[in-house]
Order: sequence, then C-alpha cells, then structure tokens
Amino acid sequence: MTGWGTFYEGVKIGVAWIPDQVRNDNKGFIFVMKDSSKKSMKGSDRIRTGKEGEDIAVAYLKKEGYDILERNYRCLFGEVDIVAKDGDTIVFAEVKSRRSERFGDPQMAVGLGKQKTLSRIALKYLEDRRLYPCNARFDVVAVKLFPAGNQVEIIRNAFDLAF
Repeated sequence: MTGWGTFYEGVKIGVAWIPDQVRNDNKGFIFVMKDSSKKSMKGSDRIRTGKEGEDIAVAYLKKEGYDILERNYRCLFGEVDIVAKDGDTIVFAEVKSRRSERFGDPQMAVGLGKQKTLSRIALKYLEDRRLYPCNARFDVVAVKLFPAGNQVEIIRNAFDLAF
C-alpha cells in the first residue's frame, strides 16, 4: 500500500513513510503514522511571515532601483529568495523576516551554512545562464514586521562567496 491508508484507532496509517510506531494486530504488521492534520499552526505562520517579508522586500528593492530577475530560484543546491540586478551587478538576496525581536535581528539568521548554500546556488545560476564573467554580490534583506510599521534594511555585500 502506498500513500495514506484508512484510520486505525484514530491515527492515519500507511507504509510509504517512516512509521511512528509498528503494531502487530495478529493479521500482519501495521505501520502507524501520527496524524499530521493536528499540527500546530506555527509552521504555516512561519511560511506566511516569510512570504509577506519577501513581498515587502521585493517592493523595497524595486523602490531602491533594483530590477527583479527571479523570485524563489531553485536548483539542485537549494533556493535563493530573490535574484535581482543593481546596475551592472547581479544580486542574490536572502530575505529574513521577523514579527518580534525575541530571536534577534533577522539578518543574524544567515549563518555560514546558509552562506555556503547560497554561494553554490549563485554559481549554478550564473553557469546556467552563461553570465560569466560578471559582477555579483550577496545581499541580505532584513524585514521586521511590527504592528507599529514594517522596517526594511538592505545589507549590501553581506558576505563573500563561501565554500
């Protein structure tokens, strides 16, 4: 059986995913999955915050004179939020959004691991579009979504190519 099966004691079952538990009901083994419909809304809130932050960042970048080339460019290595052009420079922009200051400034969330990932994505983008040689840089757009009003900050040339 693939995909989700029927409900068994209030829990969805299936064998296509790693089971939460394995039970023997004397007719064979049943792989029991947790019911994902009971997830908290935290995941969808985070996605909504990210999407809203990206929309605000795009509008702000356009206002600052950037030409938006692509949003959410994906390749084998991952995803970059915005690919833009600032004059003759290709800009790979990572957007970080926060609704509170509880976890610090948004731009602090772009650590070395994310920098390495973005570097690989940028090189793949430039290679696929045959844009070598060209000027390129990495910007981080920090968006604070506060009830009193949004704050947007562009950190130009936030980091160098990382390996």
